[in-house]
Amino acid sequence: MSAGGSGAGGIRLLMVNTVKTELNGQTLFILKYLRAMDRTGMSIGYASKGAPDPDVRAALEALGVKVWVLPRRRGHHPLKYLRALVAAVRQGKYDIVHVHGNSGSVALDLIAARLGGARVRIAHSHNTTTAHPLANRLMKPLMLLNANERMACGQEAGRWMFSDRPFEVVPIATDPDEFAFDAARREEKRRELGVAPGDILLTLVGLLTPQKNHAFLLEAFAKARALNPRLKLMLAGGGELRDALEQQAARLGLGDSVTFAGAVRDVPDRMRAADRLVLPSLYEGFPNVLVEAQLSGLPALVSDKVTRDCDMTGLLTYLPLDQDTWARAMAEAEPIDRLAASQSARAAIARRGFDVHIAAANLRKRYEQMLNGGR
Repeated sequence: MSAGGSGAGGIRLLMVNTVKTELNGQTLFILKYLRAMDRTGMSIGYASKGAPDPDVRAALEALGVKVWVLPRRRGHHPLKYLRALVAAVRQGKYDIVHVHGNSGSVALDLIAARLGGARVRIAHSHNTTTAHPLANRLMKPLMLLNANERMACGQEAGRWMFSDRPFEVVPIATDPDEFAFDAARREEKRRELGVAPGDILLTLVGLLTPQKNHAFLLEAFAKARALNPRLKLMLAGGGELRDALEQQAARLGLGDSVTFAGAVRDVPDRMRAADRLVLPSLYEGFPNVLVEAQLSGLPALVSDKVTRDCDMTGLLTYLPLDQDTWARAMAEAEPIDRLAASQSARAAIARRGFDVHIAAANLRKRYEQMLNGGR
């Protein structure tokens, strides 16, 4: 499955990531698809906004992917960014430029793809809102003009970005073997994390950003602890709010009951160790972490701002963003039969097309159809 020269009938593909290349959902989406895809006859590039996370860069290069580093401050220096991306498209002779983002601002990348000579220019929506609504409104017409293919991580994300234009859903797929439940690994990880046998471990896997709503979670968790002192909370992810959240946890007297794990590489085992995933997000596209949790047989408490399409197994409980409601739900959490739940989830998720091996094969087929002018 190595990448190679395009040759006759080959594919020259550039993935453009418009968020930082680090351990976030959008970056991992790209990496998972490239790992699972049959890359024979493909020449693949990856455009990073600023220097990528070293481990992600190493993983991409191990797949034979050419990494292009673009100016980091894309919005502040658009012409500099545009010139760098045009140069990458031309030098790589890319036929397909697949731009991953969450607003009309991907117009800049699509214009660069067009100027660079790419025949297929894909706008791919990964969220259901943006932190920059004015830029989105101004640039959306240019995005729609320069994209000749449209994709989204889910129905709501597609409607958000493309309004009434047609689009394809490319599922937030993952490797079912990577997240399958394993009781022995659960116990081993719980011991490593210092989780006592009777503790109920809640976890949130996601960047420490306003979108994920950690401040709300900490307030609700403090109330839940008053109802059930067996609760522990582990927050896995780095981000801009870490200092403020640690100070908040200290003010709430949470002490050793909350762990800030930072960016982690062992998400599957941390999910096995947990008893509930918690995701009180203010908005989401189609969060990959919910697919992973279900494959692990891990029940999740989820904000009602997240699309219901994520629930493929009945393991998700949607809650309004009310602290008392979340406190009661966390306090009442108990372990379930994870092995049975994981096995059932694997079958349900495969039926929905979320097995990354199947999904990556389908995406490669679509690339070939696009190049041949078909659907």
